[in-house]
Parts: sequence; structure tokens; C-alpha cells
Amino acid sequence: MPHSIDTSAVLDGWIRYYPPDLFPSFWSRFDELISGGETFFSMQVVVELEQQDDGAAKWLQNHGDALIEIDDDVFARAKGIDEQFPGWVTKKQNGADPFVIGLAEQKDLQVITGERLSGATNPKRMRIPDVCKARGVVCGSLTDLIREQGWSF
Repeated sequence: MPHSIDTSAVLDGWIRYYPPDLFPSFWSRFDELISGGETFFSMQVVVELEQQDDGAAKWLQNHGDALIEIDDDVFARAKGIDEQFPGWVTKKQNGADPFVIGLAEQKDLQVITGERLSGATNPKRMRIPDVCKARGVVCGSLTDLIREQGWSF
């Protein structure tokens, strides 16, 4: 299944689990997956990554075809998410999240995130997997993506 990748999944790979200097083969395979047209990023993910100074935004910007501008449909979906879960989105903390999910809804993509299901019902405590579950969007982790692709290192 094609993917809509969240900022936290990129950071999980880039900083936490598979830094490029230690796992170049992971990044080579991820680059191939992205180049194959099966993996997409909302431009809002780029905006969030640019707030870091770790090189991930520069890496992602080399994948122009996979970077999706927000169109009217994705914007309307993100707005609907914000209305359904008032208080969930805070521009500083998770401003890209509704666009990641909106893109997934629009293109029938699986959301890949570093966040875990919280089970919360209060929107202020919900995470991407909670919102995806409520909206019927398939959601997984970077590890799920690696398993789905059959990669091993």
C-alpha cells in the first residue's frame, strides 16, 4: 500500500533509529521506495523538518516528485479533521498532522508515523493513530513499513 509519511516517522529514522551515517542501506532503500512513486509527503512535513537543523529537510527536498502541495481537497479534509477533533492541532506541535492524514484520505494511502495509539478520547491527548482509527485510515510505523517491504539490515 502506498504511504503518506509523517514528520515523526522521518525523525524516527533520521535521528532515533537509523541515522544515515550508520544505516546508509536503509536510506538507499527508502530513497528507492520514494522514487518509485509509492511514498508521499505533505509539504507541511517539509516545513516542520526545516525547523530542525539535522539535514532531514535537505534530504527530503531532493525528492520533489514525492512532495505534495496542499490542494483544496486536502485542505478541506484537514479542516474537517480540525473540526471533528477541536483542540487536537496546535501549529507548533503537530501542524502537519491533519495534512498528512488528509493526503492519505485523498490518495488512499497508509499513514506512517512515529506516534503510537493513545486510546484517548480527548482531542488534546490524541495522536495520529487515534485520529486515523476514528477516520478509517490505515496507520503504521516505520518498522511496519520496513516489514511490509521485506527489508532486513
